[in-house]
Formats: sequence, C-alpha cells, structure tokens
Amino acid sequence: GDKVCNVDKHAEGDLNQVAQVEILNKTAADVRIVISGTNQISVHLYGNVSGNMEMKQPRLSIQKKGDTQTITANWDNNWQKRAWFNVHVRSDLKLDVTVPATYKGALRVTTASGDVSAEGFHGKTLEVKSSSGDVMINDFSGELCKIATASGDVTGKNIQRSEERRVGKE
Repeated sequence: GDKVCNVDKHAEGDLNQVAQVEILNKTAADVRIVISGTNQISVHLYGNVSGNMEMKQPRLSIQKKGDTQTITANWDNNWQKRAWFNVHVRSDLKLDVTVPATYKGALRVTTASGDVSAEGFHGKTLEVKSSSGDVMINDFSGELCKIATASGDVTGKNIQRSEERRVGKE
C-alpha cells in the first residue's frame, strides 16, 4: 500500500524595490507563472506525493534579501536522501507563482525536474534552467529570454525583445 501526502501550501511576498525574483524548485513540481492584477507575488504548492514509505510535506518559503525575492520549494534533506533508495515515489505537485502584471524586473526559474510554463510576462529578463522537463513560454517581451534544459522540449510564441528607450536632451 502506498502512503499519500496531500500538499496545499501558500506563501506571499511584496515586490517593493525588488529587481529580481528567483524561483528554486527542488520538488519536481510543474511550475506555472501566472500574471495577475494583484499587487503582491503569491505562491501555491499543491498536489499529491505517494510512495511505499512515509511521505513528508515539502517546504515552501519566500524571502526577500536586498533587491531579490527568493521562492524556494524543497524537501527536507534527510528525507530526500532516504526517498530515492529502494522506494518508489510518485508526484503530481504543481507550483503556481502569481506575479503582478506591473512587475518589470527579472524572473529566474531553476528546477531539477518538472515542466515550466509562463504566459504574458513582460519584464526585463525571463530565464529558465531545467534538468528535465518541457518549457513553454508565450507572449513575452523584455530584454532577454534565456531557456536551458538538458532534457525536454522548448516551445514559445510571440516572444519579443524590447529595447530600453533612452530620452536625452535635444
């Protein structure tokens, strides 16, 4: 019999004086970037994890240090080491990150496994690093869109580079 762990965690943070949002996903959850009319960044980690051993809740945190807001979803290190030896684990975890449409800074996603999707982000930089998983980017405009995956498909449409406009004296 498999043991099941139901996950439903939330976190919020402000983007006041934030130039960069980093998302560090170490849970194999699929990451979805959602753009909204809210004034805060919010995170929702949800789904089920099952396996033939006792399942532990993953951790979800959001911390601001300097001009960087860091979102981390990960497992307890001791549990993660035990989880991969002589056991099977299945997960359908999802990590939704809701970003205000007014945020124009950098957005960086790093994930070991899981798909990543972002639609409608218009900021300075969108960067995705994945060891495994598909990456889908739609309707992005900014200075840089950088995608790296060792294994997975990369798709995108309506990706545009926007130039910073400088206004000088005439």
